[in-house]
Amino acid sequence: MLRKYLSAGVMILMIGMACLGIWFVSRLSRTIEAEVGYRAGNLLETTLAQYADDFAAGPLTPAIRARLDAHFQQISRSIGVFDMIVWAPTGQVLYAARDDITGQVFPIGSQLQEAMAGQVSVEINDNLHAGPSAGFAAPHAKFFEIYVPIRLAGENRIVAVAEYYQEAVEASKVLTRIRWQMWAAIITVGVFFILVLYFLLRQGDAVLSRQRSEFGNRLTGLARQQKRQENRLTQLHADIHDGIGQLLTVALLRMKPAPDGDPADRDERAVRTILEEAMNEVQALLSGTSQSQPPDMPLAQAIGAVVADHIRRTGTGVDLVLDPDLAEPSPPIRTAVCRFVREGLHNAFKHAGGTDQQVIVRPAQAGLEVSVIDGGRPPTAPADPALHEPVGLATLRRRIEHLGGTVGLVRHAGARTQLRATFPLFSAETLDA
Repeated sequence: MLRKYLSAGVMILMIGMACLGIWFVSRLSRTIEAEVGYRAGNLLETTLAQYADDFAAGPLTPAIRARLDAHFQQISRSIGVFDMIVWAPTGQVLYAARDDITGQVFPIGSQLQEAMAGQVSVEINDNLHAGPSAGFAAPHAKFFEIYVPIRLAGENRIVAVAEYYQEAVEASKVLTRIRWQMWAAIITVGVFFILVLYFLLRQGDAVLSRQRSEFGNRLTGLARQQKRQENRLTQLHADIHDGIGQLLTVALLRMKPAPDGDPADRDERAVRTILEEAMNEVQALLSGTSQSQPPDMPLAQAIGAVVADHIRRTGTGVDLVLDPDLAEPSPPIRTAVCRFVREGLHNAFKHAGGTDQQVIVRPAQAGLEVSVIDGGRPPTAPADPALHEPVGLATLRRRIEHLGGTVGLVRHAGARTQLRATFPLFSAETLDA
């Protein structure tokens, strides 16, 4: 991954630095060329401005041409000018360092037009233009081609354009040296950025590799933990099947039918039905399901079904009191209420013999209040720790408190016991969803 991103980053950086270098070097070259040409042009314009009246008058006299010849000899030695032409706005050559073209008329080129409009034009060339320079060989491989407008003093009117060629070999060497220096600087900066990029990507790759390794270790640990849990569940299923399941099966097989008309026959059938339901529940648990889930129906009907099952299994009576204005809770709350009622009735039958059983469900503040009441244990019964917090009730308490409810056990006068719980209408998980 490091090599992939580093290659892409280096490629993008190289393209960007190359474009920047080409633009910057080209801009710098044009700036230097223009600066050199403008300085020479200003010198020439200042010198030739004294002849502006003569240029405006038309063809030059021999005396003026002689003075211009002397001036050309002077600048050729001082600043390296090897050819000079003075143009009239009509395209006629008013003066030329080469006498053979003086007085001739030539087409006006683009650079001459720019100078006629008042702009100084500067270029570095290696070939002379056709026309006035035909047949003339430049003595230098590189030279400046400069066009300078000459204005009439006091009127700012352009009366002529001076075209001259200045040796640019040394200037070209300087420009070449500057270009190489600029490219060296750009390459150095580019290499520095590449090294910084490599360092950052390497650090990032190290962090990602470490996180990937930690994540892999966590996944391995979770897989091992899941495997251990699966093994525990498998062992638990085997223990339930080999323990409780076999005991229930033996109990069913050992039960002998009572003679017809015997009063014990009804109790025997009830016990057999309960054992069969317990066996079915064990088998359902082993297969990953449970038959003890409350039915998918409104709360009042679900509680009624739980109470009816209890009456059928135990043969005891239960007084069910349901408030008519009960609000319908969320499914997790309905399930918890039904399990609470089932566990409360189970404890009432187990510890109080199912006497005076009563289930009361009514609205409470922002929720429901459910009570399971029984007649209590006889005063002579021995103390039983399970009476205070049975295992099933302890488990149920944790579930209800997790949903945001409360559970309490109250002993009233006359040994009556009330198991009371409050429930919100919606659990925290339902609100988050």
